[in-house]
Amino acid sequence: MNGLGYTLDELVGSMRAHQVERALLLSPPLRTGGCVSNEEIIQLCRKSDGMILPVVTVEPTAEEVKAAVRVAEENRDRIKAFKIRLGYVKASAESPGRWTDWRTSERS
Repeated sequence: MNGLGYTLDELVGSMRAHQVERALLLSPPLRTGGCVSNEEIIQLCRKSDGMILPVVTVEPTAEEVKAAVRVAEENRDRIKAFKIRLGYVKASAESPGRWTDWRTSERS
């Protein structure tokens, strides 16, 4: 593995090597302001032989909540949690420097 860049097979292999039985996959925020779709997260988790379970991301609107509930009901055997995306954090998975700056400023 190479830091933050790894394949699903590498992740599952590392989980097995360290006797990790299950993990949750949340959709990361993207630079565009959106996030990886719930459907894509579910598809990735399906490829993990049940080791990685999806968390449904919910935008805080009535329409998005209904859509997220529908996705969860359609995948009842897999979905284990919801994550409500409030939108107050202006950082993405591609910008780790922002998180480092935030942690540093919190310690000062």
